[in-house]
Amino acid sequence: MSYHIGGEERFAHRLVAFAFLPDPLPEQTQVAHRDGSRLHCHWQNLRWSTPLENHDDRRRHGTGPVGERNPKAKLTEDDVRRIRREYRLIKIPGSGRSVSELENAYGVHRATICSIANGRSWKHVKELA
Repeated sequence: MSYHIGGEERFAHRLVAFAFLPDPLPEQTQVAHRDGSRLHCHWQNLRWSTPLENHDDRRRHGTGPVGERNPKAKLTEDDVRRIRREYRLIKIPGSGRSVSELENAYGVHRATICSIANGRSWKHVKELA
């Protein structure tokens, strides 16, 4: 939620924080929502935080840009499931398939394919029953 004041965009949570919270410490450059809801801008739900604290909050609340919510994501959750299935087939001797085929098909590096297949990345994506 934002407002335009004097030709500049101002976010509601920052306006509320400046109006009602004590002054922040120099390193506290961001306003965090205690409950993780960006729409809940009541002063009691806000606190000044460092970028690292705010990042940790987003992780804890599940509101961070994970997976498809990340604007830089090249893959979808369905792609990740297909990569995992196809990678298992590659490991079968004589399958005639290779990781290079997956790299080319999905436009990502070999390390990304292996990281997905081994569960080190996209951990939040579960196989469908």
